[in-house]
Amino acid sequence: VAQNGHIRGFLSSDNWYKASLIVADDMGLMRAPAALEKEIKFLVEQRLISQSVNFKDLQLTLDNVFTNLPLVGSTARGVKTTIEKAGKVYGGSEDLGRVLGFYAEKNAYRKALPNLSEAELNLRAAEVVRAAYPNYSEIPKGVKKLSGVGALNAFVNFTYEQVRNGVNIFRLAARDIEEGQRTGNKALVALGSKRAATYSMFLAAGSAVGLAAYSKREVGVSDEEEAALRRRAPSFDQKGMWYF
Repeated sequence: VAQNGHIRGFLSSDNWYKASLIVADDMGLMRAPAALEKEIKFLVEQRLISQSVNFKDLQLTLDNVFTNLPLVGSTARGVKTTIEKAGKVYGGSEDLGRVLGFYAEKNAYRKALPNLSEAELNLRAAEVVRAAYPNYSEIPKGVKKLSGVGALNAFVNFTYEQVRNGVNIFRLAARDIEEGQRTGNKALVALGSKRAATYSMFLAAGSAVGLAAYSKREVGVSDEEEAALRRRAPSFDQKGMWYF
């Protein structure tokens, strides 16, 4: 949510409240209020919940493991049921992110495009979330199949989604900027610009962390050695990012 430029949307207590109820309902932990039933139905139709990339990757790995184990009858059914229940919990965080994203995107477009109807806002927000947030339903069947049979790493789906989401974030930002400039909508231009700038910042931060870890590994510095070096450094530099 935050990497799409919606810091306030991510921190919104109202968004968290509704998203938590919806995800808890999907996980079977509780029944969501009747007032949310229509929204839940829409989110399911738009493939925004129960589409965890992380769980699907884990499930593929476990399926490959259990295929080679002599499990039959009630034991096999018990293992399958346990995995499915665990998957609901494991994938809950991704569902929560997408639902939070849906509300954040919807609120952002409501301000930038006040003439859109509620139905149009819902569809636009859902389109953005499918494109720019991890979603198993958006992974090509070929990638899923090759991953499932072992031709590709079982966790390739996660990597694929990282790349797809990044490309789409910039594509959506460019679309909003172009539309805003063409129609004289400064709010839409600002929305697209913020999305691109925020994601660029996340990429830069991720690159910096990755480079620090890479330099440490290549030089052969252990955690204990790094801790010792930090203790000897000036106080203002002890908690900084170090490159070796």
